[in-house]
Amino acid sequence: MSNYKSIHKGAKIDETISTVLNGQAGLQGVSVNGSEITPDANNKVNLSIPGVLQTTGTSTTEAMSQNAVTMSLSSKVDSSSLATVATSGSYNDLSNKPTIPSVANYTVTLLSSGWTGSSAPYTQTVSVSGILSTDKAFADVALSDDTSTAQNQLTNWAYVSKMVTSNDSITATCFDSKPSIDLNVSLMSIRS
Repeated sequence: MSNYKSIHKGAKIDETISTVLNGQAGLQGVSVNGSEITPDANNKVNLSIPGVLQTTGTSTTEAMSQNAVTMSLSSKVDSSSLATVATSGSYNDLSNKPTIPSVANYTVTLLSSGWTGSSAPYTQTVSVSGILSTDKAFADVALSDDTSTAQNQLTNWAYVSKMVTSNDSITATCFDSKPSIDLNVSLMSIRS
């Protein structure tokens, strides 16, 4: 026979547990604040323990009643309800959504004989079907597999100072010297 004592917000519960004939543990007698409570036929005791919290809180030493748990859970928002809110009404305003840019690749040739101007700056306009003036263009010289040719291409490419897009064309500008060879240029156009 073992004795267990428990304190719940000032109310003492003394339980005496003994072994019953069928091998199950049962309660012989329970005393709550000095009053004896007898178990029913199923060896169960209904206790109303003073001090069980009826509201939610952050206590790590006090018990919360089933009623308080039920009330707390009933005020929670179901995540599927949030998904419904996000896909309806003005909350889901897509007017400021980010746009995915489109990218186009072109190959153009800047001819050594195509530069205009008798002195710097030199310019050359090349047709590029489909490009727009609002596109952002990134250009790089397409290098030869031959090392000496590639080095000559890089030297001449360094003369190209900027490239500006227009509708269906690009204009390259050289502020100082102009290339003395033809340059094949890989052009990537980004449109938002």
